Amino acid sequence: TYLGGEGEEAGAGLAGLQGAALGYFVERTRARAWSLAADSQWLDQRLRLRAEYAATRLDLDDAGIGLDLGTEHDHAYRLNLGWQAAARLLAGHELQWSAELTHQRVGPAFVSLGYLGLPQDRRASVLDLYSHWRGFSLQMQGGLERDNVEHTTLLPTFRTDYQNLSLTWASLAPADRSGLAGWFDNPSLSLSGGRVRGRQRDTPAGFLGLEADNRTLQFAATADFSPGLWSWGLSYDQTRVEDYAPDQQDPRSSSLALNLYLPLGERIDLSQSLGWDRYEFDSVERTLSSNTYLSFVLLPDRLTGTFSVSMNRRHARDDSVDERTLVYDLGLNWNLLAATPARPGIDLFMSANYEDYRDDSDSSFLFEPGFFPGVDSGLRHHGYQVFVGVKIAWLGGRP
Repeated sequence: TYLGGEGEEAGAGLAGLQGAALGYFVERTRARAWSLAADSQWLDQRLRLRAEYAATRLDLDDAGIGLDLGTEHDHAYRLNLGWQAAARLLAGHELQWSAELTHQRVGPAFVSLGYLGLPQDRRASVLDLYSHWRGFSLQMQGGLERDNVEHTTLLPTFRTDYQNLSLTWASLAPADRSGLAGWFDNPSLSLSGGRVRGRQRDTPAGFLGLEADNRTLQFAATADFSPGLWSWGLSYDQTRVEDYAPDQQDPRSSSLALNLYLPLGERIDLSQSLGWDRYEFDSVERTLSSNTYLSFVLLPDRLTGTFSVSMNRRHARDDSVDERTLVYDLGLNWNLLAATPARPGIDLFMSANYEDYRDDSDSSFLFEPGFFPGVDSGLRHHGYQVFVGVKIAWLGGRP
């Protein structure tokens, strides 16, 4: 694959201590990128080998000052080795497993035109394992990363190793029990945990940046149940950061959530979620949240709508944070004319939003009545929005 392009970016700037000189510049950029990939499968397509190499080149020229800003060129590559094992019977059930090993190197000046968020200056090796048996799914991952791939003596090297483990189970046979026991029919359970260890190595003499030496531990558990047309679930998540650098604190966070989906007849569906969050750093901060969502049909195939209410309460033990938020949302859609290949469809829609926010924290005294329009004592504001519009849709094709 080969790509090439050129572009310009104009701008202006001030020069001198008093800003007396105004300069205008045009920055021209010429870019070229190419990649080469090879993919093969062996042993009845169970063994897969893949390699990819890519390179980019950027030529920068500032026409405003007549300087050639130079050329940036770099490369990246990725190697993959995958294995899909043949299925085996274990205790009368099929056992499947697979493994993949990946090694990747990305240069500090490499730019991926297909994935602009690709981290630069990174070398990584990752091993993934997956297995499935009798409703159980197990995923394991371990990796090692490091930056400063060019071994620049003026920069430190940061090394990260991580391990992740995830186990899920889903009932294979549908259940339909009565009473309270029926609430736990058709379960789906999952447990996951992870560890990330980051250390700064090869720190050069005189380096003024912050030292990095930390470990992050994460644990999560979820349980979902589908007794019938309705469903509900619980989830818990906990994260702890241990920072071994001097004069650093160890933040901790945890969250608990309850979710419910319940059809209320043939025309109304209810979704409800409740959340409890706790964050500990300089102080202990707690958040309570509730989200209620209704979707309804007023006239079948004609008039539909949604309504939601969101409430949020956030408070810190030392009163540095004390916030309340209440939000209402309403949406209506009226189908005036159904779309067909011969004519467009026409919908009228309306959406409305109301928000009320209040801050009673220690810093809210800075805001006096009348300081901002719509702000009361302390810090409180409220507002609403209403939108009305028309949607026209055409199915296309021949009548």
